[in-house]
Amino acid sequence: MAVKPIIVVNDRLLNALSWSFPIAGILLFPWIILRKEIKQHERYEVLIRHETIHFKQAQELFVVGFYVCYVLNWCVNIIRYKSLDIAYSHILFEKEAYANEHDDSYLDRRKLFSFMAYIGQSSKAPISKPKSKSSVSK
Repeated sequence: MAVKPIIVVNDRLLNALSWSFPIAGILLFPWIILRKEIKQHERYEVLIRHETIHFKQAQELFVVGFYVCYVLNWCVNIIRYKSLDIAYSHILFEKEAYANEHDDSYLDRRKLFSFMAYIGQSSKAPISKPKSKSSVSK
């Protein structure tokens, strides 16, 4: 039986984490934390799929490894691109999640360590974050 993420609504936590840009959802393993308004949003399933891709990535890297690699990748990208938004869009894990968040069957056929295929590929993530609190991008 596959382990699944636990979906939780917590606007206060997301407000506290939104120091760079508004966060609609985030994976804090094993929880996917969402804003209250997202449950009624038309892109709810897309956001859940995006964060579930991160859940799988975290499992593959034994959780701590995922967060260490994520932060290191973002820091290197900040130095390289000199922009938080552009750095975010080039994080290896975000590339996989954004490239596949609209594919309903992706999680069923996703292979282990699929994020590795995105090394060196250009980003499919949005370069600038929407300013609205109801944005569904993380």
